[in-house]
Amino acid sequence: MPTLLNITGKDFRSIVYHLVLMLDPNHYYDPNARFEDDFIPTLRALHYPYAGQIDPKWLATPAIMHSWPYLLGALHWLVEMCRVS
Repeated sequence: MPTLLNITGKDFRSIVYHLVLMLDPNHYYDPNARFEDDFIPTLRALHYPYAGQIDPKWLATPAIMHSWPYLLGALHWLVEMCRVS
């Protein structure tokens, strides 16, 4: 819980990678690609309904007040998808 209260970009990236790999163990992440360029396409591939509402610039500093609700919603959705599968 303390990590989520003041989350860094690195922590957010680690959580997303972990959840996506739980959903799709064969998902390939290009180590040379930027996370900002890969995050939205990954959400779209998983059929996240609000992927179009997330601005990739928010991923650098996810704890900012105007971006955190959207990013937390995406994390919540990923967790729920992991629970279902």
